[in-house]
Amino acid sequence: MASLHPGPLLERQRIFHSRNPDEACAFLSGKEFRFDFSRRAAKQLDLRINGIYLPSLYIGYIQYGSPAEIRTNPARNDYWLQIPIQEHIEVTVARECVACGPDRAAVSSPTSGLVIRTRGSGARFNISLNAAALTRQLAGLLGAEPTAPLEFAPAMDLTTGYGRSLAQHVCLAVTDFERAGSMRWDAITISLFDQFIMGRLLLSHPNNYTELLRRRERSITPRDLRRAIDYMEANLAAPITVGAASQSNTGSASARALRKLSGGARAHSDRSMALIFVADGIAERL
Repeated sequence: MASLHPGPLLERQRIFHSRNPDEACAFLSGKEFRFDFSRRAAKQLDLRINGIYLPSLYIGYIQYGSPAEIRTNPARNDYWLQIPIQEHIEVTVARECVACGPDRAAVSSPTSGLVIRTRGSGARFNISLNAAALTRQLAGLLGAEPTAPLEFAPAMDLTTGYGRSLAQHVCLAVTDFERAGSMRWDAITISLFDQFIMGRLLLSHPNNYTELLRRRERSITPRDLRRAIDYMEANLAAPITVGAASQSNTGSASARALRKLSGGARAHSDRSMALIFVADGIAERL
């Protein structure tokens, strides 16, 4: 994962900060987390929670400042991606323990529970994904409503492939927030970033729908890709719907290409991250 400044990140997007154990426990309890630490660790406590809330996900920075254990309560129904920045942490999802670090992230599903144990400050990026939004995205890719709760594999390799790409995009977003000092993305960019993160997880990270999604994939030719890109560039500012795509000059070929563009465009195109966001955003709607 790309290196970042070693100090606390997103400080101008502060949500909570306290060195008081009772305050820290009370705040996290209100968010349906149980926070535990030893008396010795309490003296080092420096809980910082900074982040940005987007329509379908939360992207944040968290540190405890001391060794601690945190677990989700059953009332939470979101999906979590934990990306350590420097030190290693231990994440237990269901009964599987994942040793996480800068080279490996953990993904948790609401059906599996989540326990995080840290030996140091616990500094990391954590991304929370709205379950309803993720299920809608999955339904769009499947062409039908899911028949069972979505469950992801607990470990994600950040050194190669989609894992490295996803971590890099998270770092780019955080760097952009740090530089600007605030959320200055327009509504289109925010929506497409949401859909990019969800699309990468659904299409690339192993889950209980991976085989079904792969069976539904169709090969995409460079010609179909070119037609899809032409359509996107001509409609960047317009609302995209199935009807609009099917009635355009590109016809159903664009609709088919756009459905799969988020999974296949990277192999054929060196377009910017913005175009990738556009591809994922449109694909979710078709």
